[in-house]
Amino acid sequence: MGTEISNAQGGAAPNAAPDAVAGALASVDDVFLSPHSDDVCFSLGVQAATRRRGTLLTVFPVSAYSAATLQGDPAHSAAVTLRRLEEDAAFARAAGLQACYLPFKDSLMRGQAPFNPRPAAELAGHIEARLVQSLMGPMIGRRSGRPPWLFCPAAVGGHVDHLAVLLAVLKHRSLLGRHYRLAFYEDLHYASDPVRRERGLANLQHLLGDARLNRVAWPLDAAQQAAKLRLVRLHASQLTPQINTLAAYTPALGSGAAPHEAAWVLQSA
Repeated sequence: MGTEISNAQGGAAPNAAPDAVAGALASVDDVFLSPHSDDVCFSLGVQAATRRRGTLLTVFPVSAYSAATLQGDPAHSAAVTLRRLEEDAAFARAAGLQACYLPFKDSLMRGQAPFNPRPAAELAGHIEARLVQSLMGPMIGRRSGRPPWLFCPAAVGGHVDHLAVLLAVLKHRSLLGRHYRLAFYEDLHYASDPVRRERGLANLQHLLGDARLNRVAWPLDAAQQAAKLRLVRLHASQLTPQINTLAAYTPALGSGAAPHEAAWVLQSA
């Protein structure tokens, strides 16, 4: 699978070290961190299915949101959550991942507006202990060597749940960075909107301060494009006509951007 590396300003970085490429090696200890039961599939589905190793860890699986209801009715949460877990499990099987779940409710189940970022810091504090425990537990007794990958949402789109996951990871970045190589994936379908993408990536860099990020993009050939849509459509309960197309799952890089998936790899100091 081809790889393109660029820096946070979008320029080429041809001298980036080969080990900066997130797709180089896969480990059974890799973690794909998903705020909801679709985010990794939508954002990194083909890359995950190509690697075929690691854990799919979903933080906010308790949900009442579906494309049919749009606003989410808590009275339907049991049925909707079950449906979404079944969809998540189907993706995990297709991608060769082990599916694991934390017990947290999504924003609508908590009675919060999804795109109001103000509660994100408090929410991060609520989830961080369980999240860090889940990430660090598998590292106990692990042999030294090349660390596994932690793929975290970049919170492109500004969804409060995505932002809380990002903030929790960044708060414990020093600890997690001793055990994982950190990469922040471009959240799709949100990153298909150029304004949302630019705003979200600027916020990610702001949160990281002077830390350097390298963009890694995995172009999708015709067969992979078809595979991407098959994976996306495993989450049928979440799809409206507007996000049931390949264009919704392609990061916005100007007109005519070729289908691809992307993450920003945190470079060592």
